[in-house]
Amino acid sequence: MNLAVKMQNDSDASLYFRKLNFNDFEAVCALYRNTSNWMGVKVDVSLVDKLLISNLHEYLGSKTNQVSYGAFYKDKLILTVGVYYWSTMPFCSINRFVGGIDSLSLKHQFEAVKNLIDMAISEMEERQAYRFYVISTGLHQKSLSLFCKISEKIKNRYIMTIDEFVPANQKPKFGYVWEMMDKQTWPMNLVLRSGTALNKVRNERAEEEVQLIIKGWD
Repeated sequence: MNLAVKMQNDSDASLYFRKLNFNDFEAVCALYRNTSNWMGVKVDVSLVDKLLISNLHEYLGSKTNQVSYGAFYKDKLILTVGVYYWSTMPFCSINRFVGGIDSLSLKHQFEAVKNLIDMAISEMEERQAYRFYVISTGLHQKSLSLFCKISEKIKNRYIMTIDEFVPANQKPKFGYVWEMMDKQTWPMNLVLRSGTALNKVRNERAEEEVQLIIKGWD
């Protein structure tokens, strides 16, 4: 699978997207620390260091069940998305949706988010993880819903539902949500959504695997 995509949208803009690795550590740290808000809520730098940077190496290659993707604008990292693959079930969590894309045109903001989501979903399906979870703040709820609608990999292929609403500074009802919150309360309202692949998506993948097996017999 090609995990590097470059787009020339107009004469003065260049966006490209790829999986991140250890060589991107400093750029990712700088992006996290320079972003004034996280999912629409202003956060302290110490919270960023604790939650995002302390285990960043795990998302840059040291663990196979954690990956990160980045969007670059004129060779500068502007947005990241992380994926954590569960060890107990064929599910995953989309996280680390952090970036500084406000300076881009609305068109390029959508392109950046859409392409990272589509890249993440493509690899999820290759790994046969057909359900994902994502946490957003109340402020970002509408934006996330919109991004899911424009993603070619989600639109008409996944059923999106809201699993739980967690008020600020409170614990959730369910244990798996508590795990996704890093077992700590957060100073903002949180919304947990899940996306489940339709049967046709699973069948498409199964058919591809059958064809590969048949080809191997020839």
